[in-house]
Amino acid sequence: VTGAPGPYPLRVRAPGRAGRMTAEVASLEEPPFPAGTLGAAWAAAFSGDGAQPAKSETTPSFDSAKDFVVELQRRAPEWAQLFQQVPADSRNRKDALGGALKLRASAKKLEALLETLAAPAAKAPDQEGGANADAPAEEPAGDGDADASGEGADARASGGRPQSEVFAECQAAFREITLGFLEVSFAVDEITTKERFPDMAAVNEVRERLRSACGLTRALAALFVKAELDPKVTAKKSQEADQNVSPEMIKMLEKCVEENKGTAVLPSDEIKAARSAWESGEGLCSAVLGEEIWEALMWRRAIFLFSYINDCLRRAEEAGSKAPGDDVPMEVFEEATSCFNAMLHAQGPIASDRDDPAIWQANSFDGQPVDEPARMFHHGVYSSSHLRGLKFLAELCYLKWKHKGKSKADAELTAVINRKFTHVVRHIIPGAGWTADVEYDRVLEVEKEVLDTSIYSQGLNEKPAAPPGSAASGGKKGKPGKAGAADIADAPASGEPTAQQPRKKKGSKKK
Repeated sequence: VTGAPGPYPLRVRAPGRAGRMTAEVASLEEPPFPAGTLGAAWAAAFSGDGAQPAKSETTPSFDSAKDFVVELQRRAPEWAQLFQQVPADSRNRKDALGGALKLRASAKKLEALLETLAAPAAKAPDQEGGANADAPAEEPAGDGDADASGEGADARASGGRPQSEVFAECQAAFREITLGFLEVSFAVDEITTKERFPDMAAVNEVRERLRSACGLTRALAALFVKAELDPKVTAKKSQEADQNVSPEMIKMLEKCVEENKGTAVLPSDEIKAARSAWESGEGLCSAVLGEEIWEALMWRRAIFLFSYINDCLRRAEEAGSKAPGDDVPMEVFEEATSCFNAMLHAQGPIASDRDDPAIWQANSFDGQPVDEPARMFHHGVYSSSHLRGLKFLAELCYLKWKHKGKSKADAELTAVINRKFTHVVRHIIPGAGWTADVEYDRVLEVEKEVLDTSIYSQGLNEKPAAPPGSAASGGKKGKPGKAGAADIADAPASGEPTAQQPRKKKGSKKK
């Protein structure tokens, strides 16, 4: 796991009732993508999974949770000091202050947690001659003798506390620290962006900060696997302990979610296998931090590098350079595209990555129900930020192809991903305020210059017919509140990107 930029060389399983995480010396790989799909094009262009760390990155290694907490104690005050760089008239100063306070407040929690981890380990009750109160007497000892909380006889942490309880506290503290880091560093990173990246030292400083936060996430995920604990289970228990919501309220919220989630589509066996592979790999980061926080962290990395690449190319073109791409290292292109891809996959594998792009037609419905949210979710578009991320990723793939050799693999990836964005905008959410003319022109360009085919642009200019049951077809109007074009119409289709956190809550006017 540690130090390797490739897929996690492990398998995580949850046998039976126990739900215990077990690391095996094996590789749980995603089923191969069919030829011609977006997933296959991505693998050909990047020689691997773009959701994994960039080639130049390494994951820090920690022998124990104690070592990890010691590193957090060093990082948190260092990140809190970033507030001193925020100008007094900055519009983000208030948010930055809140982030700095979160980081400072974490010091006491980390100190208490470190004391627990430094205490001598207590013997389990059965080692002292008594019965093991944490494991059912009727269950034999073995691989499944610990429950999901890890509170078996061999799962005691220092001080006699269950290991799962200590790891849950470590996970909660790290989440709070990451949120504080995102809030306080945003204002500082924005200064670098607005000043048009004055020097490489400032750019590298931002890159390393964001990289370190991602590296710590992966390191904690590795510790969870080593401890045979499921970060999703510990996170859920920690959240339930922090929330004081009545059972009636929980039932009402669950009913509301069920009514507004749209038509359900049963996943195929391939998608289920891909989901299992994701959960044992990059999905561990989503489990450790939570999908939204991991998504926000990867968005911040991606959008910063995206802005830097565009600024470098603009400067070179203004200076009359015949090869503006020479000013941007290949590793920066790869890191930016990988981060956007990881942000888009923070909630799991995307079904359309396995589609033949030829089915993305005006009236094909992608093999999905006519229900618009189902079609959007099929393409991994869960919010306006996901559509924005897809747009920026399509542009980055085009820039990488244009300025870094114009290889056939990059051309195919550019054609497929720009076709995907054009299909979503023109065929699924027409009239939502987005345009895809630029993306369509890119598809035509790479087809003509490298691919010598028109299959990637085929059908993109066709207009979709009104689906049955829609207002345009004379049917009943859909229920208000269902996800769809209305949820993403508020997002601009163009303009300067911002580094805001990616999930836009409905009805919220805050950034």
